[in-house]
Amino acid sequence: MELIILIILVLTGCAHHSQPSLDFYEIGNDIHREVDLTTDNSRHDVYIPPRNKTIVAILTRPQPQHRTIVHGLQTYYRKHKSDEDLRLKIFRGKHNLSWLVRAISNRKIHGIITDLPRSQMTNFIASCREYHVPILHLSARRKGDSYLIRSIYPNFQLLLNKTVREMKKRNLTRIAVLSDNGSVSSFFQREAQKYHLDVSRADYQRDNFSSMSQAVQNLFDVREERLELMADSEQQFIYRQLKKYDAVFLPADFKVLRYFSKIFRYYNLERIPLVGLHHWRLPKATTSDTLLQRGFFVDFIGNYHELPKGFNKHPPRNLEEIKKIDLQLIGYRGLQYLTTVIDQLRVAARSNLNGTFSPAWQKKLERQFITSKNFLWQPQVITSLNIN
Repeated sequence: MELIILIILVLTGCAHHSQPSLDFYEIGNDIHREVDLTTDNSRHDVYIPPRNKTIVAILTRPQPQHRTIVHGLQTYYRKHKSDEDLRLKIFRGKHNLSWLVRAISNRKIHGIITDLPRSQMTNFIASCREYHVPILHLSARRKGDSYLIRSIYPNFQLLLNKTVREMKKRNLTRIAVLSDNGSVSSFFQREAQKYHLDVSRADYQRDNFSSMSQAVQNLFDVREERLELMADSEQQFIYRQLKKYDAVFLPADFKVLRYFSKIFRYYNLERIPLVGLHHWRLPKATTSDTLLQRGFFVDFIGNYHELPKGFNKHPPRNLEEIKKIDLQLIGYRGLQYLTTVIDQLRVAARSNLNGTFSPAWQKKLERQFITSKNFLWQPQVITSLNIN
């Protein structure tokens, strides 16, 4: 399968090169002779390039994480490009989006990756719908989006659903939640309710140790008790918890995990399984065996040594390296997902030569797209903080 990517980084504020020349690959040269186009060559549902995929990435904001995502895109492309070279075009000005509309209508672009606000995609969104060009967007998918607009990011709700199901499997039914992200905790609580888990929640402010401590006191109903020492008649104050839980769900990174571990020890809380998400990947040098205890965390990375060629195979040393791997995988699997969507659209078009896709077809494709994406981002239960 030949794959051509034109990564277009739209950088604003640059006045020079106002009229770049785009040397688009002529897709018509690659159409197989055995494909029957005699019915109506002018109709987009019949004109189906059977091999080429020209994918354009439009990144308008020069954010550091975009460079990391692009590295993932390029890594996937280099592995699957066959004998074609990578083509990189730079648009310096959003007025150049008119070139994109023209290329879509000429059937020279088959997929788009972009961070453009939806309000700025109106110039080409109609053409994408007409010619069935899917768009992978660097934001969460909205309910009213066309079936062609997908999110480049994994479905983090799958991680939370897997977390709840794993708790149920381990008979962890009374769950304490410590959270600084209301949306994550709220979704977790809704999922837990489906599986009849009893959830209590306390919120804290990130980077505020006092608020973390107060959240633990409130959640566990920590009380200070006076202990009489008979030997020398001295008194000592200790803490006891009045509320008991089977596990603590902490959807945070390993830095916050360490803070709460200290707080748990300070308040003399009983050993309790801790449960988290993908940012619990602790650097090897700072891992404490007592942090995880009988708990686990859920992620979509797996073993570092099984990452795609071109990725760093060594366990990360800090949180930034952990997030960098996440972003590289988002680019890598995002492009893999988009090529799959293009293939599915072409199969659907070949079997639907009588016009544009009906709502029933669109629903069917929606389900296929979701299944393909979920396959790429399968949640994994990790019981060791060090993934070697």
